[in-house]
Amino acid sequence: MERIEVRPKLWRLGAIVVGALGFSAAGVAMIIYGGPFEFVIGLVAVFFFGGGMVLTMLALARRRFVTLTLTPIGIEANGGLAPWEDIEAVGVMKQPTKLFGIRLTSYDRYLASMSSTDRGMAERHMRWFFRPIAAVTGLIGGAGLLGYARNVSSLEQSLRWNRTTSGWDLTFSPLMLDRRLPAFVTFVEEYRRSVQDDPELDSSAEA
Repeated sequence: MERIEVRPKLWRLGAIVVGALGFSAAGVAMIIYGGPFEFVIGLVAVFFFGGGMVLTMLALARRRFVTLTLTPIGIEANGGLAPWEDIEAVGVMKQPTKLFGIRLTSYDRYLASMSSTDRGMAERHMRWFFRPIAAVTGLIGGAGLLGYARNVSSLEQSLRWNRTTSGWDLTFSPLMLDRRLPAFVTFVEEYRRSVQDDPELDSSAEA
């Protein structure tokens, strides 16, 4: 079985950049022309959309704009490898927005496979970007995000929080994939079945 690298289409990346710039511009306008409440919302918009776009593009560029890689061993994602044996299911997260989801039976091998560089970068992004955003938006939108800001301080805790709140451990925007969500789920499931049915892979694993 060949490795298959999943990259977003160029127009999808363009849509992300345009959308982020638009929301960031709206945030700047709220900071300049709005009252105290609009000022806070504007700061959040600039930090979330502008900062999020920069972090996303830097992370993608570091991985040659590869979102996921399907391999005979498992799925490579975010700098780690989730073995097929540890993947309970793949599917579509439907609330509050549709995302591609991976549900794991164990985090141990996925986290252990990450390099110190990838893990350190992910935890810095979580500490200095996702948690502050969760804290501010949680004050506006509810207690759920405040719980993330207060209780999540490691990658394992982040995965557990994702599972508790969405039913999935790893999630990916459809903009980061190369086809529509239902088709992508089917594609991954068919690849997995092909791996399981490949006698050469079975014999190499036994050896």
